[in-house]
Amino acid sequence: MKETEADATVAGEQLRAGDRIALNFAAASRDPEVCSDPGRFDPTRKEIVHTAFGVGPHRCLGEHLARLELRVAIREMLRQVPDFTLAPGSAPTYESGQLRTMTKLELVW
Repeated sequence: MKETEADATVAGEQLRAGDRIALNFAAASRDPEVCSDPGRFDPTRKEIVHTAFGVGPHRCLGEHLARLELRVAIREMLRQVPDFTLAPGSAPTYESGQLRTMTKLELVW
């Protein structure tokens, strides 16, 4: 949370100096005007700014190691379980608060 330093209008909303605001990371890359079909998982998507490791001066120092670990983990999972799909009749479920978290993903292989 942060307090605004001066009166301002953002996207038609009036903010007064001292109003409390928060950045909603759960909304990152979910703007349909910027990202086509934002609810669909597409690891090859190019039109988004990835914010999982922060941005600017608040970027995670361990980002590169974490990305390498994720690549290895996903590659190994796909090597061991190459053919999988969503369970029939299921869909991923999410919880949104400050972050957007997948809470359920039923797969079959």
